[in-house]
Amino acid sequence: MNREELEAQMQRQPFVPLRLHLRDHRKFDVPFNHVIVFRSRDFILFKGVKKEGSRVAKGYEVIPYDQIDRILPNRGGTGRRRKAS
Repeated sequence: MNREELEAQMQRQPFVPLRLHLRDHRKFDVPFNHVIVFRSRDFILFKGVKKEGSRVAKGYEVIPYDQIDRILPNRGGTGRRRKAS
């Protein structure tokens, strides 16, 4: 994956929340387009942002573009299944 492909996803109108799947099997949700800051070789992803436009984050990750395996729409779940009762 390269910077241009990620930027295209982030500039979609209306923005569609994303889930980034990395080559090391980690997954990160991108709920809003302002939580990513693009740099030349990598990007900063601010984690835990709860509201659009908020500048409050619980942390961040620095991710090289070549570590992205795929980008999928985030359907709003946490990725965890509920236990059957």
